[in-house]
Amino acid sequence: MYRQSPTGQLSFENFYLPFGGKLSGENRWVRLAELVPWEQFENEYAAQFSQGQGAPAKPFRMALGALIIKEKLGTSDEETVEQIRENPYLQYFLGLSEYRDKAPFEASMMVHFRKRLNLEIGGRINERIVKPPKESGQKEIVEKQDKKEEKKEDKKEKLEEQNIEKEQKEPEPANQGKLLLNATVAPSDIRYPTDIKLLNEAREQTEIVIDALYKQVKEQLAKKPRTYRRITQPHVRPMVRGKAGTPVEFGAKLSVSCVDGHAFLDHLSWDNFNESGDLQQQVALFKSRFGHYPAAVYVDQIYRTRSNRAYCRNLGIRITAPPLGRPVPDDLAAIRKQTLDDAKVRNQIEGKFGQAKRRFSLNRVMSKLANTSETAIAITFLVMNLDALLKRIIFFGFSWFLFCWQLFVLPSRKPLFNFNSFSWQFPCRHSKYYPLPLCTLRSP
Repeated sequence: MYRQSPTGQLSFENFYLPFGGKLSGENRWVRLAELVPWEQFENEYAAQFSQGQGAPAKPFRMALGALIIKEKLGTSDEETVEQIRENPYLQYFLGLSEYRDKAPFEASMMVHFRKRLNLEIGGRINERIVKPPKESGQKEIVEKQDKKEEKKEDKKEKLEEQNIEKEQKEPEPANQGKLLLNATVAPSDIRYPTDIKLLNEAREQTEIVIDALYKQVKEQLAKKPRTYRRITQPHVRPMVRGKAGTPVEFGAKLSVSCVDGHAFLDHLSWDNFNESGDLQQQVALFKSRFGHYPAAVYVDQIYRTRSNRAYCRNLGIRITAPPLGRPVPDDLAAIRKQTLDDAKVRNQIEGKFGQAKRRFSLNRVMSKLANTSETAIAITFLVMNLDALLKRIIFFGFSWFLFCWQLFVLPSRKPLFNFNSFSWQFPCRHSKYYPLPLCTLRSP
C-alpha cells in the first residue's frame, strides 16, 4: 500500500528542530532538494504498490533521496542510515517535517529502494534534472487535439487538417550543440575466476549437495561421484577492453553521451557489444531531449564506420573523423589541427568517467543483483549531474558577489573579470595591476 505524500516543496524554514534553531538555506542538501523533481515521478512509483493491502510503503522522496545520499557520501547501506539518523539536513532532504533521533528505515530497505527505482526511471529522472520539461499545459492541449481528431468521421476533413498542420508547422531547427560519445565498463565487486578461494568454496558447496543426494541413491551407486561448480554472479560477463592495465573487466558495459557537462546513460548491457552501433540511437535521443540535432558528434575511432559517417552526413552533422582516402598534402596541417582540437573537446567525457569512478562508485559496483546494480549505476550519473548543477549555482553566486565587489569597491582599478568574454584573467604578481591586500582597499 502507498500513501500519497502532500504536494508542494517542504520549506526548510518550517522544519522543526527540538533543540532550537532553524536550518540554513545555504546548506548543500537544502539546495539539492530544490533541484530534484520529487512530485513528477511519485505517481509512477506509487503504481508499483497495492491500493489497500499491505503495510504503507516508504515515500518516493525517501527512496530516491536515500540512494542519492549513499552515492554522494560514498558510504555503505548501514552507514547511510546512521548518517540520516544523525543529520537533520539529510532528514529534510528525505522529506521529513521534523528531526527524529531514530532512523526512518532499516538498512535492508536500501535493497528494496534499488529494486523499485529501476534503470528506466533513473534515466528519466536524470533527463528531467538536466533539462526541465515543457509546460504541462502544452501536453494537455496536444492530447485533447488527438482525441478530437479520433472522433471525427469525415476522412476529408482529417486530410485537410493534416495539410494545414503541415503548412503551419515550423521549419526544422538548425543543428547546434556538441554531442560527446564513449563507452566504458562499470566493474562489479567480484573476484577474478583465477582466485583459488572460488574453487575451494565451490568444492565445499558441491560436497554438501552431493552428500544430500547420495543419501537417496547410495544403494544404487557403488561410489559417490564428485563434481565442482564455481560460485559467482551469473549475470556478470568478462569484457575484453584491450587496455594495458586491465585488458579484461568484469561488469556492465555502458554507452554514455555527454552534453554541456552533463552525462546521460543511454545503453547498459551485461553482454559485450560494439558501441559504434549506438551512435544513431544516441543522436536521436539528443534530438528528443533538446529539440534539435547536434552540430558535431565527438567520437573516437571505433565510431567512425561508413554507416555512421553517412548517417551524420545526411543530417548535416559533422563527425570528428578524418576524411577517407589518401589526404591531400596541402590539407595535412589543417586536418591535424582539427583532429587535435576535436580530441581536446572529447576529453571532457573521459573526465566524466574519471569522476564517476574515482569520486563516485562506478569503479566498483557493490550491489549483487543485476537490477540493483543497474539502479546503482543510474544513480551515479544522476548524482554526478546534480553535483554539477550545484557547483554552477555556487559559481553564479560567487560571480555575482565579484561583480558587485568590482562595481562598488574597485571602480578605478583594472578589473580581474572580463564581462565581455565572461572569462577569468589572473594577472602576474609582477604586474602593476596585481590586487593589493584587502587592508589597503579601504577608501580614505
